[in-house]
Amino acid sequence: MGFTFLRIPLIFGCLALAYVLFRAAGEPHALALALSTSTIAVTLTNVVNLALLRRGVHREGGRLRELVGFDRTRIGRDVGWGLLWLFVLYVPFALTLLVVPLVLRADYEELFVGVYADSTGTAVPLWLGLGIGVLFPFLNAPTEELHYRAWAQPRVGIAVMAVAFGLQHLAFAPSWQAAVAYAIAFTLWGALAGIIYQRQGRLVPLIVAHFLTNAPFGILPYAFALST
Repeated sequence: MGFTFLRIPLIFGCLALAYVLFRAAGEPHALALALSTSTIAVTLTNVVNLALLRRGVHREGGRLRELVGFDRTRIGRDVGWGLLWLFVLYVPFALTLLVVPLVLRADYEELFVGVYADSTGTAVPLWLGLGIGVLFPFLNAPTEELHYRAWAQPRVGIAVMAVAFGLQHLAFAPSWQAAVAYAIAFTLWGALAGIIYQRQGRLVPLIVAHFLTNAPFGILPYAFALST
């Protein structure tokens, strides 16, 4: 079970290191700047996570490609299912992010503007931000689906996997209200994705849905910074 939650300390550890470095550099808004590097923290975590997954799967006599289950003859159907699952997963996810702030009487700006607004241009070099932004969805989607759905779910069950998936995304929360909303929304996403994987037995459609969700958040903040 411990491996299921491995991503959480790795991500927060990277963010803590970023905070220490910004403080050491004398930045007055070190915490906001550190949080703005969350995409980089997750990318570094994905590299470590993927290496450990590969090692664990090899020890059991398997290969990561077998867990992915990619099949060229099914690519059209997998993409089609992925588009359907994107809708099925994103609608309740988005509704949760809309409803929770109403219950908490929170300012929507605290949830959706995020920490990029004032710091993207100065937190990291723009070339690094753009590079990570492009790499992020291609690495994050398959790594998280492999970790949570293909590896963890058969070992700990859908509920534990979904909770771990929800807690991981607290790293993106700029306020406690956002933390509550993110925890609920991403746990719901993880649970629904887990049910889909259990019923369909195919990981590629979920990777497609996950990629399409990640792509704008990885690239757009830095594209905005470049344009301004």
